[in-house]
Amino acid sequence: MIQPNYNTFARFARQGNLVPVYETFTADLLTPVGAYLRLAHNAKYACLLESVEGGETIARYTFVGASPAEVFRSRGRACVIEREGNRETILGDPIAILRERAGRYRPIRLAGLPPLVAGAIGYFAYDIVRLIERIPASGRDDLNLDDSVLMFYLGLVVFDHVQHRVWVVRNVFTEGEGSLRAKYDAAVREIQRTRRALEGPLPRQRRAHRAGPVKVRSNFTRAQYLAVVRKAKAYIRAGDVFQVVPSQRFEARTSADPSEIYRALRVINP
Repeated sequence: MIQPNYNTFARFARQGNLVPVYETFTADLLTPVGAYLRLAHNAKYACLLESVEGGETIARYTFVGASPAEVFRSRGRACVIEREGNRETILGDPIAILRERAGRYRPIRLAGLPPLVAGAIGYFAYDIVRLIERIPASGRDDLNLDDSVLMFYLGLVVFDHVQHRVWVVRNVFTEGEGSLRAKYDAAVREIQRTRRALEGPLPRQRRAHRAGPVKVRSNFTRAQYLAVVRKAKAYIRAGDVFQVVPSQRFEARTSADPSEIYRALRVINP
């Protein structure tokens, strides 16, 4: 049964402008990865948030989302907002712009719901620190990645591994065009559509073309990496640093589906 009913929903809408509508069912056959594969199929953006506690125990909740209402990305002070197929470029402080966009929402908190049922999901790269502190830009940008990418989801599918339940949540942003009833009905239809997708067959996965062993490359030679380690040790002895991460990046070309790589990593690091 989809909850709350419209009358209760309308009452909640007087208390805030982001109201959750949801349905729950038993999670006996559906897995988080299976849900992700179904929802992410043909979606431009999707997410799967899993974590462990204590290194071995799966955390209570897993979150799956696809097709966010809005995507924010930034490089330096150049920000891009993608919404409903349109792109808008804004110059300014990405943190301030994000704070303003998140401030539009006044969510209603309903007792018993999972801790995350909507919100901005994504990442802040290391270089975002240059907006806060003045540090030298000595590195070479050879990946050309965004400094930040945040996906604003109005709905998520949540797995509760303790109660063995799945929550399908769609939050209604009550402001803007359209009647409250129309917005509620649209949320109900979206929940029903999501439920059908979760109960449907898995989409066909892209098969990797096997053409011999994968060639893995590092951005360091062995001699270069050892030199970095020796330099870090010297800084430590001199008392100039309190934390050092002498890391290297390994990369390889593959035609494997990203979800297959993720599943393989889950086996290696459960």
